[in-house]
Amino acid sequence: MKHPLLLIIERNSFTVDYMSQALKQFYNHEIRIHSAATINQAKSVLEKYTYDLILFELRHNEFNTLPHLFDTMKTTHNRNTPLLTMIDDSTWTLDRNSSTLKISDYLLKPFNALELTQKVSEIIEKTSIQEHLPLPGINPSSPSQRGKNA
Repeated sequence: MKHPLLLIIERNSFTVDYMSQALKQFYNHEIRIHSAATINQAKSVLEKYTYDLILFELRHNEFNTLPHLFDTMKTTHNRNTPLLTMIDDSTWTLDRNSSTLKISDYLLKPFNALELTQKVSEIIEKTSIQEHLPLPGINPSSPSQRGKNA
């Protein structure tokens, strides 16, 4: 299995360090982590790398930056990358039911290392399983299908 590649978009360098350390410990350092302070800074790395998960802090006054993130993702090889957003309780109350946000899951702040690693590992595992599922209508054990893949 390849080492997961994550992008953390977070302004607070202490939070990035905390998250990176917790995830590296959980994954026995078999994880790669990039970081950017803002969504605008993240655009250049989104064009260069394919991420397994993007974690980003969503502040109430920054909702208008989400379309930029989604537009950038649509035009890169990260269009299907899951998103995990870190939000505080006030943001959660205001926007948890928004149908315009295409986010895989939420992590309420403040969070601890266990909450972080559980959410990240669940999303990465789910995505990894989905990538390896056969396409609907194709039976990989069928002799006719095996010959086509050889």
